[in-house]
Amino acid sequence: MNNQNNKFCVHCGEQILAAAIICPKCGYEVGKLAKKLKSTTISLASKISLVLAIYGVAYFFFRILDIVAHIDYFKYSGYSIFSLFINTISSMLYILLIVSIGFVIALHEKSKNYNRLNNTAFILSLIAYFLSFINLFLLIVINIV
Repeated sequence: MNNQNNKFCVHCGEQILAAAIICPKCGYEVGKLAKKLKSTTISLASKISLVLAIYGVAYFFFRILDIVAHIDYFKYSGYSIFSLFINTISSMLYILLIVSIGFVIALHEKSKNYNRLNNTAFILSLIAYFLSFINLFLLIVINIV
């Protein structure tokens, strides 16, 4: 290879062409074009975090509608506030886990590269958390009144 048209991979040290975007030995991105493409593409993780956040928002939104629609059931169910609280928390834990996974993925992807999808997933995760607290608050208020 001609030394004037070569450079070295910063990852593995292999001598590569100066115009190379990806090192043929280790696959490391060494060119500006690859970095630009990486920052503009939407990763699968970003899409997953958005789907998980939307799922959490939808679940808690419809759960609140269910509580409001069946207010008499929750008010006169005979459960103590503590047992109703524990039952509600236990039924919401797996949804909160799903939303939390999406939240962590969105934070990770947001730190790696900026795109609107990450911000949307991040905000929707926060909305899902907020709706879960409204859910608990409604159940407590219904039983106190």
